[in-house]
Amino acid sequence: MSGGVMAIAFSLPSSFGISAIAGTPEAIAEVPHSYTGQYLKHVLQQYTPQPKVQNGGID
Repeated sequence: MSGGVMAIAFSLPSSFGISAIAGTPEAIAEVPHSYTGQYLKHVLQQYTPQPKVQNGGID
C-alpha cells in the first residue's frame, strides 16, 4: 500500500445479500447502492480538498 487512505464499506442491497467495497473514501462515496458511500459523500462535501503531498512531504 502506498500510504494513502483506504476504506472498506459493506452494503445490504435487498435482493443481492452483503457486498463489500474497498477503496478510497472518495471512490466508495461514488457507489450509489452503498449506505456507507452515501454517508461518506455527505461528509466529504463538508471538507475542502487538500493538496496532494508528493515525496512523502519531503522536498
